[in-house]
Amino acid sequence: RYFINASGLLGELAPRCGNGIDDDGDGRTDAKDPGCSSPSDTSEKEATLACDDAVDQDLDGAIDFPFDPGCASPRAQLESPQCNDGLDNDSDGKIDVLDPDCPGAWGNTESPHAPAGGCGIGPELALVLPLLGWLRRRRSLSR
Repeated sequence: RYFINASGLLGELAPRCGNGIDDDGDGRTDAKDPGCSSPSDTSEKEATLACDDAVDQDLDGAIDFPFDPGCASPRAQLESPQCNDGLDNDSDGKIDVLDPDCPGAWGNTESPHAPAGGCGIGPELALVLPLLGWLRRRRSLSR
């Protein structure tokens, strides 16, 4: 496989998946890298990972980890999380990393009330309510 470099010269793409180097910085090399299909593959980039696919999805001019501030790691699923999307997602007048509720540009919530894994009490409450009702009935019967 060949390419034309910035000087207009023809060059050959060296295989990245057989050189023993972690070329895309994801902590995996060659056959252990999900971006490698064979030892002669010229890229370790993984098309299914937003921060390791060699595409600037959020159009900020920075591509993938470690260059895109929205990418905490090559394995991150979003290149433009809430703390790097240019919007005031929680309507507090502060945007992205200027919002004190953002842990960094890679954070995916600007809300101080949302836990890291979700948005608060939800379906799990349905699991607890029957137990609370049973305890209440048991307590009223023992009186």
